[in-house]
Amino acid sequence: MKKYFALAIICFASLVTLFLPIFCIDELIVTGNNFVTEKQVSDLINFNTGENIFLFNKFAAQKKLRTNYFINTAKINYLLPNKISVNIVERVPICYVKYLNDSYILIDNEARIIEISKACDKNFPIVLGLNFDSFTLGQILNIDDKFLIDSALQLSKFILENDFPQNNLVIDFSDRNNICLYVKDIDIHFGNMDDAPQKIALVKSILESGSDYLNKPGILYLNNKNLAPVFKFIT
Repeated sequence: MKKYFALAIICFASLVTLFLPIFCIDELIVTGNNFVTEKQVSDLINFNTGENIFLFNKFAAQKKLRTNYFINTAKINYLLPNKISVNIVERVPICYVKYLNDSYILIDNEARIIEISKACDKNFPIVLGLNFDSFTLGQILNIDDKFLIDSALQLSKFILENDFPQNNLVIDFSDRNNICLYVKDIDIHFGNMDDAPQKIALVKSILESGSDYLNKPGILYLNNKNLAPVFKFIT
């Protein structure tokens, strides 16, 4: 009898200890986030200071975080006695795809749709000339011509890797053999995807040269690989 009584005392003491104020959550630590804010994470998991850390369901919280399509994976850990950590691995946004007249679809490096917006408020290339019938947030954007979506992802990647100084450079795939880039008042006739990394590096160097003619409307021709770049003013 004494054995059961002692066991009951231990269980009661353990239960009381678990619910001591020291185990009330007082901080949320979010790491790995660039696009998702700490407030968005807090709101998604219904984070509340003062909640007992042992009553916080991290598995349900991780599931809620995946409803934000910028988040690829999220791992939550208890940091005893009173902190919760959230480590996020975000998807990699790579370009906007123009849809209709006033909507933009932000896709990642796998062509997965992570955001639909009315404005391009993030500095990614804007892609024109891709044909598709429908799309679903969080799913892969299915383009009629797979070559075009692959080329759009590849070219956007080259542009981002070269850290272009101009925001929201436009890439037009209306003609797959003469891709056009639009920067400010300059139309760049890029040609096809042959030697794309070298041509992108060349475009960047020209744009960063500071030449006066870059401040005037014109066309930069890169679509003849046998000739040097040619610039013509638009009058």
